[in-house]
Amino acid sequence: MWAASPSMVCEEPKHLVAHGYAEVRESPVGRRPRSSYSITPAGRRALAAWLAETPAPPALQFEGILKVLLADQGDASTNVNLLEAIEKQAADARAIAVERGRGYRDGEYIAGVDLEARAVVVAQTLAFLAEFHALVERWAAWSADLARSPDAGERAQQTFVAVAAGGRLLRWPGRPRTRRARWPSRPNVLSGKRRFLLG
Repeated sequence: MWAASPSMVCEEPKHLVAHGYAEVRESPVGRRPRSSYSITPAGRRALAAWLAETPAPPALQFEGILKVLLADQGDASTNVNLLEAIEKQAADARAIAVERGRGYRDGEYIAGVDLEARAVVVAQTLAFLAEFHALVERWAAWSADLARSPDAGERAQQTFVAVAAGGRLLRWPGRPRTRRARWPSRPNVLSGKRRFLLG
């Protein structure tokens, strides 16, 4: 959700403390103290002001798509190899989202935080991440199928036409679908071979 290196994530709470937006409490854990951070009243006011601002548009930071764009500069297998790696990464990430969904369904959450009170925003965020990873997985599989196709050039032209018409490119009937929400619910898995359609 937020592009940042682990070192940046570790340093940011210290900056919040320095600005009076958070306070830190040290507690001994083994040989090293553990730092626990909590928000201050000034931090809550700053957070409320930030939340009231219009968010910036989504920004895509995706090394894989850049490599796919330049794949024709590699050898004949570069495109498909990249797409297979991307599909696996997305599948692994989606599996993590599924596992978290199961945990939330069973009431598992951050110690000391009421999941029921945060259920709506947690569900919204989890749904976005799960759908995003599923989209990348479908796109990578569709793209690899396109790259392997003997009529790839013709299908690429069809893709241009479909995008220009505002059509939906990726439909994958083999993917699980859920009917209108019942919680907990089980996905209705449609059987059959994967098919990639323009439409």
